[in-house]
Amino acid sequence: MANDYTSITSVLLTELTAGLASYSPLEVERRFWDAGKLPDFERYLVMISPPLQNAWEERVIGVRNFQYILQIDLYLMVKNFDDKVSIFGDTAPNKGIFQLVSDVKDLLRTSNLGGLLDKTYSEPAGPLSIEYAASAGFDSGEHSFIRRAKLVYTARTAAFCWPVTL
Repeated sequence: MANDYTSITSVLLTELTAGLASYSPLEVERRFWDAGKLPDFERYLVMISPPLQNAWEERVIGVRNFQYILQIDLYLMVKNFDDKVSIFGDTAPNKGIFQLVSDVKDLLRTSNLGGLLDKTYSEPAGPLSIEYAASAGFDSGEHSFIRRAKLVYTARTAAFCWPVTL
């Protein structure tokens, strides 16, 4: 049986791919974030990555009643040579980083990832940072035309009880 972190990020990848179909071409990947090893993508990229710390927390709710709190960093990227479009664009085929952030947040607030999550609707409410690629340690060249947002996603699993063993 897969662990909860692997299961949730796998379903998250599937739901983001399907839910962001209006972003074309879109790449959604699950891997550890490394600004120096940016995957090749044509226009839009969503990277699902564990954070550097506090990826998995176990919360005790009651006697033998537990819930896992998983932190997931989502890196949203838009590559476009038109600065105005890559930031403020709001209609296809020229959606910008702010529209991508809004659409991802809407999608995450309405999904329980196939019943894996206990919904609070605040899951994508973490801090948001917007950066130009050049300020984020990317290589030069066409990477300098990438706009990036980091969204912290908090996934709260459905509570469960450990079985009694004698």
